[in-house]
Amino acid sequence: MAEKDGPYLVHCTEGKDRTGFVCMLIEMLCGASYQEIIDDYMITYDNYYEITEQKDKAKYDIILDKNLIAMMYTVAGSKTVELKTADLSAFARAYLVKAGMTDIQIDGLVDRLTK
Repeated sequence: MAEKDGPYLVHCTEGKDRTGFVCMLIEMLCGASYQEIIDDYMITYDNYYEITEQKDKAKYDIILDKNLIAMMYTVAGSKTVELKTADLSAFARAYLVKAGMTDIQIDGLVDRLTK
């Protein structure tokens, strides 16, 4: 993605595991807010299971905590980070550097995805 023009296809069975992680990581990297990431991720649960914050807050909160928030903490490298106010982009960048990407590759990815 950092070296080729789109379109890009990222998928898994339902969009909440592998795809959910990749999309969350890209959204963090490109500057999406905490709430924007939550809203995007939870669409899958509405689409597949009709679980929304309004329809079933208990299930919604469990899914959010056990899945998305856990993945965000993994990228952040700590469970003590205040995700709502943290620089999520910096966490995503550090995560990708640790995974082997260079700053130039990351900049290229952000450039392609935000222009």
